[in-house]
Amino acid sequence: KLEFMNKIWVPDSNYNFPLKTFRVKNLKFQLNWLQKWKWLTYSKILNGAFCKFCVIFSQKEGGIGKQSLGSLCTKEFSNWKHAIEKFKHHEETCYHKACIENYKVMSQKSYVPVNTQLDKVAVAEMIENRKLIRPVIESILVCGRQGLALRGHKDSGPLSIEEEPIENDGNFRAILRYGLKMASLGNSDLQLIRERCKRNAQYLSPKIQNEIIYTCNKLILERIVKRINLSKGFCVLADETADIGGIEQFSICARYIYNDEIQEDFLNFVPLHNTSGENLANTLLDSLKNFGIDLQYLRGQGYDGAAAMSGRFNGVQAIVKKQYKTAVYIHCSAHVLNLAICSACELSSIRNTIGTIEAVYNFMNTPKRQCVLQNEVKSKIPDSKKEKLKKMCATRWVEKHNSIRTFVELQPAVISSLEVMSGWVDRETSTKASQLLLSLRDTTFNVSLMVIDEIFKHTYVLCKSLQRENIDLLEAINLAEDLTNEIQTMRQNTDAVFSVIFKNLEEKSECLDIQICIPRTCKRQINRCNIISKSPEEYFKISIFIPFSDYFLDQINSPF
Repeated sequence: KLEFMNKIWVPDSNYNFPLKTFRVKNLKFQLNWLQKWKWLTYSKILNGAFCKFCVIFSQKEGGIGKQSLGSLCTKEFSNWKHAIEKFKHHEETCYHKACIENYKVMSQKSYVPVNTQLDKVAVAEMIENRKLIRPVIESILVCGRQGLALRGHKDSGPLSIEEEPIENDGNFRAILRYGLKMASLGNSDLQLIRERCKRNAQYLSPKIQNEIIYTCNKLILERIVKRINLSKGFCVLADETADIGGIEQFSICARYIYNDEIQEDFLNFVPLHNTSGENLANTLLDSLKNFGIDLQYLRGQGYDGAAAMSGRFNGVQAIVKKQYKTAVYIHCSAHVLNLAICSACELSSIRNTIGTIEAVYNFMNTPKRQCVLQNEVKSKIPDSKKEKLKKMCATRWVEKHNSIRTFVELQPAVISSLEVMSGWVDRETSTKASQLLLSLRDTTFNVSLMVIDEIFKHTYVLCKSLQRENIDLLEAINLAEDLTNEIQTMRQNTDAVFSVIFKNLEEKSECLDIQICIPRTCKRQINRCNIISKSPEEYFKISIFIPFSDYFLDQINSPF
């Protein structure tokens, strides 16, 4: 009865009540009556009014003095001409007051379902099962928060609390075992419950684990969806990639405003079987609907520049916008910057320098060679906090910034390590080390490295800023303009800027025993710059710094 009271339908302010003719006048139910008489409710099926307390809590024989129950109690009241008089009279009846008192008494008590009262054994078993499964849920939540895998080499069978397993049975069972041990110190009931539980009801199987994980996902997703719908305006962010198992996954996120702050939340991974624009769009919209998101609030789309996502006719953004006109497509600003930097680095000297750094990392990425590098870092650069090179990420240019900065810092130790390894008996290692050593001592490589490092100092700030969740389009454009202005200023003051870079290179060359010289020139050269210059500084300024600055500015200005 109490549950039914909380689920009674209430018409909203836009509901159109049907008219009913009384002689000449057309009358209808008034919405303000519900505010004036809190006990009143309206049935849209019967087009009549009821007293919700009398309908649910009244007795068959009526109220005090055998008062008969009629309109508002056992049948609908729809005589709107005399509605106010009827409502006032009903409010004064004894059986109406008695029903309200019954409701108050019942709502103040805590009731146990009848089936539970009849079966006390079931109640005791339910309480024990809840105690049994609670540590299981807590252990799974810990693994989830810490990003730990649940499974182990042998994670089946009963859980032994006292004895440690011979083989690794996974993080989940290890955390659960430790938690039960700690709990048993203050409460031995948990250990007793675990020991006497049925072998087929231990709640440890992978199936139960997956059900708990799915329930956690459902609860988190419901909370996020509720926030999105309350914001009444959101942008969908999506990208498609293959996981380690080779399954195409559609990663879906939402960007919205909650508590006056911009939020970005991951929603779900959706498996894909077809990566065409139409299928991706249908999968995206169907998934958002299944999550419970109201798509009338879709205000934006954020994807990369792939044809399947950004195509003007058959891309995801075009198909979605046909159905939802307000869903404006914006190319991901961080992705735009990555593409611009990637294109700018196609200049031959810059591209070759980055390729050499990747080759050095791949060569050093073995335990024996890594040990040599670490020893040289300690002896050559004792103040450095870095001990090894970083891999050049193929997609994230923020990581490439870090990789190049690390290489510049560890370059003395890298050259010293290659000198050591070039004298090894191992022919393959010594040969490769000698080749890389020649490349690292090449003047063109070192000038290009210094130029890349100088430009990337400015782009790194923009790269990091564009990945903040509270960044907006206007701020992204302003930051891109600031970067353009900085590079433009460097280009206008080429002589002064490159003079500082070249002076730093000369100081570095003295420490690394590198000879700065102009590459051999000839009458006919098509693969590299062949200008005639008075000094190495002028040659490399014209052949590397100026072309890279101009090309970089062009690539930044075009997309933004």
